[in-house]
Amino acid sequence: MRKLVVVTLVIVMILAFVGISFVSAISQGNHVPDRGSIGSNTPFVPQGNSSLGYVKYTLDLLNNSLLNGNQKSVGGGISPTAISFDPSNGNLYISNAKSSSVTIINGTTNKIAGIVQVGSSPGGIAYDPSNGNIYVPDCCSGNVSVINGTTNKVVETIAVGNEPSSAAFDPLNGNIYFTNRCSDNVTVINSTTNKVIDSVNVGCDSGGAALDPLNGNIYVVKCFSSNVSIINGTTNKVNGSINVGCGASGVAFDSLNRHLYVSNRDFSNVSVINGTTNKVITSINVGYGPTGIIFDSSNGNIYATNSRSTNVSVINGTTNKVIKSINVGNSPTGDAFDSLNGNVYVTNCCSTNVSVINGSTSKVVTSINMGTEPAGAAFDPSNGYMYVVNKASDNVSVINTTSGKVNLSINVGHDPRGALFDPLNGNVYITNACSYNISVINGTTNKVATSINMGSEPAGITFDPSNGKVYVVNQVNDSVSVINGTTNKVVETVNVSCDPSGAAFDSLNGNVYVTNCCSDTVSVINVTTSKVIVNITVGSSPKSVAFDPSNGYIYVPNKYSNNVSVINGTTNKVVASINVGARPYGVAFDP
Repeated sequence: MRKLVVVTLVIVMILAFVGISFVSAISQGNHVPDRGSIGSNTPFVPQGNSSLGYVKYTLDLLNNSLLNGNQKSVGGGISPTAISFDPSNGNLYISNAKSSSVTIINGTTNKIAGIVQVGSSPGGIAYDPSNGNIYVPDCCSGNVSVINGTTNKVVETIAVGNEPSSAAFDPLNGNIYFTNRCSDNVTVINSTTNKVIDSVNVGCDSGGAALDPLNGNIYVVKCFSSNVSIINGTTNKVNGSINVGCGASGVAFDSLNRHLYVSNRDFSNVSVINGTTNKVITSINVGYGPTGIIFDSSNGNIYATNSRSTNVSVINGTTNKVIKSINVGNSPTGDAFDSLNGNVYVTNCCSTNVSVINGSTSKVVTSINMGTEPAGAAFDPSNGYMYVVNKASDNVSVINTTSGKVNLSINVGHDPRGALFDPLNGNVYITNACSYNISVINGTTNKVATSINMGSEPAGITFDPSNGKVYVVNQVNDSVSVINGTTNKVVETVNVSCDPSGAAFDSLNGNVYVTNCCSDTVSVINVTTSKVIVNITVGSSPKSVAFDPSNGYIYVPNKYSNNVSVINGTTNKVVASINVGARPYGVAFDP
C-alpha cells in the first residue's frame, strides 16, 4: 500500500493540531494501520483520474485519530505579527500572518475571545472609533478586511494596492491610510462609505504609518529608501520627505512632546523627528532589529520591539533615553497600548504568543499562547523514531512510533523548519531558518553532532542516495545548497526562483524538485549538471513537495489554492489537481 501525507495547519482556540491527509490510489482491500479510532464521516469521493490519488483519511494529531475523507481545517493563531486595541469593547485584535486570521483577546481577562478569518497574510491593524470597525490589510490578498467591533465578523472586503502592510486612521478627515508595500503608494479609504477615494504615490516599500493630529500630517516609513514621506491629510499630497535610518519599519507619535519615533530595523536604532520642524533631532540605539513601535500615554514611554532579539526597549519620551530592556518572546514584531488597563501587548512571531507588559512596572505580567507550530518531520527506520520539528520552541521531538510517545526533546537552532534522515550516515538534518544553519543529529545517540553554517535561511531539505548529497533550500537568497553527506560541507550552490521552500528527490529520473512560493512554480534541478532544466507552474504559494516512486508522480500542496498539484516526473507536466483542506502546508510519502 502507498500513501501520501498532506499536512494542514489547524488551530482549535489556542491549541494547534496538524491535520494530515492520506492521499492514496484506489485499490480494494487496502488495510490502514491502526493509529486511532476511525471516524464515521463520509470519505471524499475522487474525481477524474483516480490512479493519481485522492484524500482518503485525515489524521488528527490532537485527538490521535483517523477521520475518513478530507477534513477541512479551521482558523488559528499562528505567527502573530501585528496588534491593535479597541477601547470601545476593550478587546485587542492580533493579525496572524501564517493562518490568515485575527485573534481577539479580551483585555480584562487576557483570554482569547474569538478568531476571525480574514484574507491572506494579514498585517498592521487600524481601529476607527467613528464607526467601531477594525481594518485589517491582507498582504497577499491585496485587500482590506473590515471587522465589525460589535459582532466581530467581517462585514466588507475592500480592494487596495499590492501587498498592503499597515494602516493609520485620521480622525480629522475620517480617512484610513493603507501602505502598499509593492505598489509604491498609499490607498486612502473613506471610513464612512468604505470606498477608496484616493491613491498617494510615496515610493518603494512603504511600511508603518502614523498620524500627527496637531499638523494633520500622515507619516509613512519606507524601508528600502530609508526615509519617511509626509502626506498632508487635507490635500492627500506628499509635501516632504525625511531621511532616517536603514530599514525603516514602524513609526509612532508621542502626543506629549510632539515627536515621531521611527524604528530602523537594519541600524538597530530609533530616529526621533520633531513634528513641528519635521527634522530628525536625535537617534537612539535600541536592541537588534527594531520593527514595531508604540507610545504609552499613561507613562510617556515609547516601546520598541526588537524583532531580531527577544526583548523590547523602553524609551523615556522626556529624555529620549533607553531606560529599560524587557525580555519577551522570540522575534517580537508588533505592539499595542491598552488605555483601559495600562498594559502593553507585544506579539512574538516565532514564539507564537503575546507578552503582556505592565506599563507601571515595566514587567511582563503574563503570556498568552496563540498556538504551537509543528513544521517538518523525518523517520529513521533503523531505530523506529520519528523526528518532529517544533518551529516555535526551537527543538525536535523524538517520537517512538511503536508506543506513540515522545521519548525526548533535542534542542536545535532558532526557527527549525525542515527535517531529513540520511540512511547512508544515519544522521538527521534539521534546517534552522533564523540561525542560518543546520543541526546534524546522530541517530544513534540522539545528540547534535555538528552544525553546518548556511549564511541564509535554510528551509526545505532532500537527499540523493545515488551521490550521498543533501540539498537544502535557502529562502532568502533563492538558491539550493548542496552538502556532501560524508564531510557535511557545502560543495555547490544552485540558483532557483523566488522564495523557495520545499524540496524532493525523484529517484526515477534523478532530478530534485524545489517549490518556489512567490512565483507559484517548481524548479527542476538536474543533479548531474546542477542546473535548473525547467520551471513548472503549479497552484498558488506551493510550500512543499513529495515524490511517489510507485507511479513517478510529484505531489505539490498549494497553500492558497487549497489543492495539490500532481506532476508527471517523465514529462515534467502537471497532470492533475486534488482538492484538500484549507492552507495545505506539508506533504510526505509513506511507502
